[in-house]
Amino acid sequence: MNEHQIIEILIAYWPLIHLEISRLLPLSSMLFNINNQQQDDEFDTIAKYLEKKLPDGSTLLDYIVMGLVNKHKNLSRLKIVDFHGCSTSKIKFSF
Repeated sequence: MNEHQIIEILIAYWPLIHLEISRLLPLSSMLFNINNQQQDDEFDTIAKYLEKKLPDGSTLLDYIVMGLVNKHKNLSRLKIVDFHGCSTSKIKFSF
Protein backbone atom coordinates (compact mmCIF):
# COMPACT_ATOMS: atom_id res chain seq x y z
CA MET A 1 0.00 0.00 0.00
CA ASN A 2 1.25 3.48 -0.86
CA GLU A 3 2.04 5.39 2.34
CA HIS A 4 0.08 8.38 1.06
CA GLN A 5 -3.04 6.24 0.70
CA ILE A 6 -3.15 6.13 4.50
CA ILE A 7 -4.29 9.77 4.44
CA GLU A 8 -7.05 8.88 1.98
CA ILE A 9 -8.24 6.00 4.18
CA LEU A 10 -8.01 8.08 7.36
CA ILE A 11 -10.22 10.77 5.84
CA ALA A 12 -12.67 8.25 4.39
CA TYR A 13 -13.25 6.85 7.90
CA TRP A 14 -12.74 10.06 9.95
CA PRO A 15 -14.85 9.59 13.13
CA LEU A 16 -15.27 13.28 14.04
CA ILE A 17 -17.23 16.11 12.40
CA HIS A 18 -14.22 18.44 12.10
CA LEU A 19 -10.78 17.70 10.61
CA GLU A 20 -7.83 20.11 10.72
CA ILE A 21 -5.56 19.14 7.83
CA SER A 22 -2.48 20.76 9.41
CA ARG A 23 -2.76 18.30 12.34
CA LEU A 24 -2.51 15.28 10.02
CA LEU A 25 0.81 16.22 8.48
CA PRO A 26 4.06 15.03 10.04
CA LEU A 27 5.60 18.50 10.04
CA SER A 28 2.69 20.01 11.97
CA SER A 29 3.99 18.83 15.35
CA MET A 30 6.82 21.37 15.23
CA LEU A 31 4.57 24.33 14.42
CA PHE A 32 3.23 25.20 17.82
CA ASN A 33 6.46 26.01 19.67
CA ILE A 34 7.52 28.95 17.49
CA ASN A 35 6.61 32.64 17.30
CA ASN A 36 3.85 34.04 15.03
CA GLN A 37 6.02 35.18 12.08
CA GLN A 38 7.76 31.84 11.89
CA GLN A 39 4.38 30.15 12.23
CA ASP A 40 3.15 31.96 9.11
CA ASP A 41 6.22 30.71 7.25
CA GLU A 42 5.58 27.16 8.45
CA PHE A 43 1.93 27.33 7.35
CA ASP A 44 3.14 28.40 3.90
CA THR A 45 5.33 25.30 4.01
CA ILE A 46 2.25 23.18 4.79
CA ALA A 47 0.47 24.55 1.73
CA LYS A 48 3.49 23.81 -0.44
CA TYR A 49 3.71 20.33 1.09
CA LEU A 50 0.06 19.64 0.17
CA GLU A 51 0.58 20.82 -3.41
CA LYS A 52 3.99 19.24 -4.04
CA LYS A 53 4.06 16.57 -6.74
CA LEU A 54 4.73 13.05 -5.47
CA PRO A 55 6.66 10.44 -7.49
CA ASP A 56 3.39 9.07 -8.93
CA GLY A 57 2.40 12.54 -10.21
CA SER A 58 -0.29 13.11 -7.59
CA THR A 59 -0.28 15.45 -4.58
CA LEU A 60 -1.31 14.98 -0.95
CA LEU A 61 -4.27 17.20 -1.77
CA ASP A 62 -5.33 14.59 -4.35
CA TYR A 63 -5.33 11.92 -1.64
CA ILE A 64 -7.34 14.18 0.65
CA VAL A 65 -9.95 14.71 -2.04
CA MET A 66 -10.07 10.98 -2.82
CA GLY A 67 -10.68 10.33 0.88
CA LEU A 68 -13.65 12.71 0.71
CA VAL A 69 -14.95 11.13 -2.48
CA ASN A 70 -14.68 7.65 -0.95
CA LYS A 71 -16.01 8.73 2.47
CA HIS A 72 -17.96 5.97 4.21
CA LYS A 73 -21.28 7.59 5.04
CA ASN A 74 -22.20 5.06 7.70
CA LEU A 75 -18.85 5.26 9.52
CA SER A 76 -17.51 8.78 8.96
CA ARG A 77 -19.11 11.83 10.58
CA LEU A 78 -16.84 14.26 8.70
CA LYS A 79 -18.54 17.51 7.66
CA ILE A 80 -15.79 20.16 7.93
CA VAL A 81 -12.31 19.95 6.43
CA ASP A 82 -10.30 22.84 7.80
CA PHE A 83 -7.39 24.08 5.69
CA HIS A 84 -6.80 26.96 8.10
CA GLY A 85 -3.15 27.89 8.12
CA CYS A 86 -2.55 27.28 4.45
CA SER A 87 -2.75 31.01 3.87
CA THR A 88 -0.78 31.38 0.65
CA SER A 89 -2.14 28.25 -0.88
CA LYS A 90 -4.50 28.12 -3.81
CA ILE A 91 -6.57 25.61 -1.85
CA LYS A 92 -10.23 26.57 -1.55
CA PHE A 93 -12.53 23.83 -0.37
CA SER A 94 -16.05 23.57 0.92
CA PHE A 95 -18.72 20.87 0.80
